[in-house]
Amino acid sequence: MTERPNIENIIKVYTDASHDRISSGMGFVIRANGFLIMQGMPVDEVTTSKDGELSAAFHGLFQAIRLGKKGSRVILKTDFLPLADFGSNTLMKSDDYKDMIDPVLEMAAERGVDVEIQHIRGHGGGEENYENDDAWFNGIAHCLAGIARSGSDFSHVMEEGPNIRDEVEALHWRLNPYKEGLRRTSLDIEETAKELGIRKEFVQALVANGHVHFNTETLRIPLYSVRAIKQQIDSLKQAEDGQNHVPSL
Repeated sequence: MTERPNIENIIKVYTDASHDRISSGMGFVIRANGFLIMQGMPVDEVTTSKDGELSAAFHGLFQAIRLGKKGSRVILKTDFLPLADFGSNTLMKSDDYKDMIDPVLEMAAERGVDVEIQHIRGHGGGEENYENDDAWFNGIAHCLAGIARSGSDFSHVMEEGPNIRDEVEALHWRLNPYKEGLRRTSLDIEETAKELGIRKEFVQALVANGHVHFNTETLRIPLYSVRAIKQQIDSLKQAEDGQNHVPSL
């Protein structure tokens, strides 16, 4: 990063990961001295979601500790419970966690910076809790990880003001914890058409005729409804393929 805020006594860092079988991304948000630092990066080696969570925590802590000075306190807020247990010593310390996290903790000790790891509910426990700052910033960290998982780096520093949520969400269409949460449980009309391999107009007709559940507030279709239709389409295709199959003599 070419720009960073001044040091302060208390620095908060929110980290999260986004993972599937073929890609993984990490994201972190640092709140320091009235500034906001956001970064999302792909995780090169994908094995489990734990790799993304630990990578996000490592990079977020490293940058946050660099901003500190002797007597500063860095508070890592994570929804990854094993890492919070590691930090509070309530469970046996895993070698995996020690190998990745211990070096930054040693760096903090050398600089006289205290590190605390706190567990928070993932993504606020639901969209109704995004009024809480911790939930919203954790949600933004997850959004950053999602951007990174698609292969794009994201880095931005800005001053934290009264309209910070609107300003952050205006930076990228995916920087919206509420909508990002919806994408995990539902699809809009165009996304549904792509998932089913049919025209958007046909999906609109299904909605108009009540053949799929449709949320009139969010204008989205629940994934369970999309999957039910997809199953029916696949069954029809299999039946059609069976009828068209002519046994060889």
